[in-house]
Amino acid sequence: MPIVLPPSSTSRVAITCFSKVLSVVLTLSRGAVYKGLGSKRHGPERNRERMAKEIGTSSDLLRTPRLSETHHHFFPASVPELASEFTGQQGDQKFKFPSSIGEHVAFMDEYGVQTAVISPSIQNCWHTQWPAEKYHALCVESYKSQQEYIRENPLRFGAFAMIPLPHVEQSINFIQDTQKEELRPDGYAVATSNGHRFIGDALFDPVWAQLDKISATVFVHPGDTNMAQGLDYPPFVIEFPFDTARAILSILTSGTLTKYPNIRFLFAHNGGAFPFLADRCRALDQTIMANNDGRNVRDLLEGSNIFFDTALSFPVQWALVKGIGFPSARLIHATDFPYTVGDSGAASLGAISPEISGEFTEKEINQDIAYKNALMSLFPRLRKEWENTFGDAILKDAAKL
Repeated sequence: MPIVLPPSSTSRVAITCFSKVLSVVLTLSRGAVYKGLGSKRHGPERNRERMAKEIGTSSDLLRTPRLSETHHHFFPASVPELASEFTGQQGDQKFKFPSSIGEHVAFMDEYGVQTAVISPSIQNCWHTQWPAEKYHALCVESYKSQQEYIRENPLRFGAFAMIPLPHVEQSINFIQDTQKEELRPDGYAVATSNGHRFIGDALFDPVWAQLDKISATVFVHPGDTNMAQGLDYPPFVIEFPFDTARAILSILTSGTLTKYPNIRFLFAHNGGAFPFLADRCRALDQTIMANNDGRNVRDLLEGSNIFFDTALSFPVQWALVKGIGFPSARLIHATDFPYTVGDSGAASLGAISPEISGEFTEKEINQDIAYKNALMSLFPRLRKEWENTFGDAILKDAAKL
């Protein structure tokens, strides 16, 4: 039975419990309210643990849908290799990782997330050091575990299946095998760079061709950063955003977007550093136009198959994103759970930064970015789940690409 969240009397401003810093930001931010969040707050960690014990894997949830969530990492106890590399203290952050479906549902209930599309936290060593067969086997086990989440409740969970790039043959085999499953992935996950090759590398063209045939959604997450010596901070602070920018530029200069127009590339963290550097990349417009049917950087950003999620974004960034011509119809709500449940205000801010920025209408924030863009453009199975549960009108007046 689908699980449907009840209306909450608590305003979205209640997310401020995640950090003291965020509460200060919201106090100073013209009283911005991101409508409809969760339940009573008594400290997020204690509340999630309590709720997980009480509800197990189900609860009386969203009668009025709030959010879909496309950047939601999972760490199943059944596959210990999927444990995060960012354990313990990481800079000023200390993370706590869920290992059960109930813990995920507890967070989702509290935060107002109807549907989470789960993905592994891809590690550098898997695609730079592991043999092809070992990485392929991990991808298989990972997806088997993801299927357990979806079977538990196909409305609450979707899945990005991790592909064993840079191993082309194994990646194609994996895609073909998962497409034969009765329960197929809602999309696929890759790192920005795989085996030290960014995703625009011609080596990967056969894989993109396979994904293009099935009109796949591909979630691109940084995970191949080689930190320079002497930098005393974790790679996710600055290196991840720059790897994302490199990955985006690689598919622009190579023509990957144009060669495989049926793939929807969803980039994490608001496109990383790329929006800031987009106009600088116009220095490569001749190359980009030659490989993209005469379209330059701005043309591709305004009218191509690139999407950005909102995880770990900041209010000041959204004017820049809009300024480079990126449409709100290709912005997707995301939390980056559980990395956004640490002690840093910066981690918590991304989910509500579009509201605070003042750059978007109420409909864009509370409907389009919140869930309609994802369901209409990226996830046909989940779209049907929502329509079956809430009625066809739930996606009425969705933003047009």
